[in-house]
Order: sequence, then structure tokens, then C-alpha cells
Amino acid sequence: MTYEEIIQFHGQECPGLAMGYRMAAAAMENLESFRAEDEELVALVENDACGVDALQCVTGCTFGKGNLLFRDYGKHVFTLYARSSRSGERAFAIFADLCSTAFCVVYHMAERLITVLRSTTFGER
Repeated sequence: MTYEEIIQFHGQECPGLAMGYRMAAAAMENLESFRAEDEELVALVENDACGVDALQCVTGCTFGKGNLLFRDYGKHVFTLYARSSRSGERAFAIFADLCSTAFCVVYHMAERLITVLRSTTFGER
């Protein structure tokens, strides 16, 4: 989906949507993955802010499909896991100060996400 389509889905453009879009796109790029048609990807989000709408659009992970997991830790963090490659990426924003632009940092987190997934009903298949 394009960013303009994501704005349409969300209903307005806002900083949280833009940040979520960049974080999800960076994680997908590092995973070398494509948008999930079914349950090929699993996303774990740690907040319920605007950026999660962007993550749903970019990744194809949804609550309805059961591949979008929510843990309310209050952090602007997304963790994506590709079942086919058994690899994961964790994306989060770093703020230098309140007036700065958010920078996305993504790093390899397969082991942590696999542990999280095994502790839910959506474990490995």
C-alpha cells in the first residue's frame, strides 16, 4: 500500500502514522519479506497508537487473522517475525529530544520473538 492509501485507511495524517509507516517498512525491508496474505508474518505491537494502523497496512497482519499480537507495554515498538525464514526484526523509534525527528532503528530479534510466540496460542506451526 502507498502512504496515501494508509492515510485514507487511518482517516488522517499524523506523526504517529508516519512513524509507524517508517518503522514497519524498515522492519519489512530488513526481513526481506512481503505483505502477508495469510499468516506468513506475525507482528507484536507494544502500544495501541496510530502507528499500528500503518503496520497493519504495510505488513498485512491483523487481529482478525490472528497474526497481530498486542502487549500494552506503552512503547512505540514493533516486532515482526517471518515464519518461513524463522527470522524476526524489532523496530523502535529513538528521540534525541522532544523537537527531533524520529529515527527508526531495527535489529535482529528472532530468538526473543520466538520465545514470545511460544508463550501464546499462536506458536510455531
